[in-house]
Parts: sequence; C-alpha cells; structure tokens
Amino acid sequence: MANVDDFAQALELIETSKKAAVTTHVRPDGDACGSLKAICTFIESCEKQAQPFFLSPIRKWHEFLFEDAPVLGRDFDIDDLACGKGRFEGVDLIVICDTNSYTQLPGLAEFLQNTDIPIIVFDHHITNSNIGTVNVIDRGSSSAAEIVYDFVIFAGMKILPGLATALFLGIASDSGWFRFTGGKGDVYRRAGSLIDLGANPRLVYSTIYESLTPGRLKLQKVVIDNIELFCGDRLAISMVSQKDFEQYGCRSNETEGLIDIPRQLASVIVTALFIEMENGTYRCSIRSKRGVKVRILAQELGGGGHDMAAGIRFETDFQTAKNQIVEKVEKLFHDYEQRNSD
Repeated sequence: MANVDDFAQALELIETSKKAAVTTHVRPDGDACGSLKAICTFIESCEKQAQPFFLSPIRKWHEFLFEDAPVLGRDFDIDDLACGKGRFEGVDLIVICDTNSYTQLPGLAEFLQNTDIPIIVFDHHITNSNIGTVNVIDRGSSSAAEIVYDFVIFAGMKILPGLATALFLGIASDSGWFRFTGGKGDVYRRAGSLIDLGANPRLVYSTIYESLTPGRLKLQKVVIDNIELFCGDRLAISMVSQKDFEQYGCRSNETEGLIDIPRQLASVIVTALFIEMENGTYRCSIRSKRGVKVRILAQELGGGGHDMAAGIRFETDFQTAKNQIVEKVEKLFHDYEQRNSD
C-alpha cells in the first residue's frame, strides 16, 4: 500500500481546494480511465468540482464512464488550463492518475513544470519524474486503481456502485483480468470487495471484450499474419500499420489486447507489438513471461514501464526499430541465462 502520510497530504489538498483538473497519460487504457473516473467521483463527493480531461482520445469501450471529457488540442488549448479559462476557470488543483512521467504527458509537461498550482499524482509505475507536490506511489500495485481504492478507503468514503465499477475496470484491465497480479492476494481481495459494493464485472468485460467492430476483429488476423519469430522462437514481433487501420476502419488507439495474441505461443517469452502512428512514428509495446524483465531494455531505448510490461516510441523506420528490439532481446536472454546458470 502507498504511504499513509502521502494519503493524508493528498486528502488535505483535495479538501482545501475548490476545483480540480484531473488527467492521465496519453493513449489512456482501462486503468487510466477507471482511476481517473474514480478520483473525479471522490472529489465531487467532497463537494468540490472535478474537471476530467485527456491528452488523446479514449477508446470507444471506455466512453461509458464519461459524459463529457475534453481532449487537449481538439477541444481546448493548453492556454485554457494555464489561464483558467472556460471549463478550467477556478482550477486550483491538478490530479494525475496512472503516470508520473513527463514523457507520458505530451503537451502538458511544460505547464506542469512551471505552474504554481499544487499537483497530486497517483501512480504505480517504476518510471518516475517526481511530478507531484504530493506523489502517492505504490510500485507494488498492479494498477493505479488499487492505489485510488486504498485512498478512498483511507478517506472513509462510502463506495457506491458507479465508483466500484470504475475501480474494478482499472484493476481488471491492468492486471490482464487477474493474470498479471504477481501472485498477490490483495488484488483479488480488492476486486472482490468492489463486486460486493456493486461493481458489475459482466458489464465491464462485455463492454471491453465483446463489443468489437468487424474491423477491429480483423486486426487480430493482421497481428497473426505479421508475426515474426526470433531468438530461437522466444521473441515474437508483430506490427499493425496505418494502412491496416484505414482498411478496417479502426483508430490507432483500438489495439488493447492485440499484444496478447503472440504471447499465446508456448515458446515465446518476449512479445513486441509495433503500432504505426498517424505521423509515421512507431509505438512499441513489450510484454514478457517467466520472470524476464523488459523494463530496463525499454529504458535503454528511451521508453519505460513495468518489469514485464513496457513501451517505447521509435522515430525510425520499422525495420531499424525491429532490429534494435531483436538486438536488445538477444542480449537480455544471454544475460538472463548467465545469471541463472551461476
């Protein structure tokens, strides 16, 4: 659990504020959306105002959480936030969920580095820019939603079904529906408690995994067709291009779960999925099994994340980026084998 003193400081900032702007990392996933929604609900329960906003569009299957959440660069400019204009008038607190890294906050980093407005961060990642006035961090948690759950319990707030569902979404999403819990029973206990409090697991699962368009389903075939195996079939690499997105009428943020397809191969230990972005750059997600840690590999290439789930952005062409991943993973396996043979 995060430090109780940090909980107390975060609660004091919320209780002494009037209006909070609440956001999360670019390309928000289920944990980002769930923890953000939960914090907004908590702030409003304290009879304060909460204005959620995003740095890029959320996925279609997370839209049920939000009636109105503007996107930076599409619905408002950074000056609106910096100058307190429009829907950001009166903001005297900023809350960030599921990241503590400036690289995950494009378009917002400079403002955060120069603002006098206090900032609270709720995060569980190892990569840390120490953004917050108060940083509520627990690197042992499988999701930011777990930290928010503990914070809400600390504050003594009654958890109603809507809040419970948002938190359950965050925990279930980031733990891969409880496959990546690190064997920690606390994850299951929190999830079970949220179900008892009214969370609807069936709604969450159906909304995310049983509401695909035909085009999104066909992207799974693209990933399968593009799989290449390296390092004695222990590394699987695949790619989805902008042409694929255009052909099947999908957006580049509709890729949740695709990286799990190559992971199903028995021999594969590390999986890398490249997504071509609209500007021609590549976003690479990396996952691993059997205790092989890919976070340092990602950091060496300018990315970051967790030990067994990390990400990198490449400005190079696909072939160059792929070669860099293969080279790093070959070394990773070599070092891993040496450590385990000693």
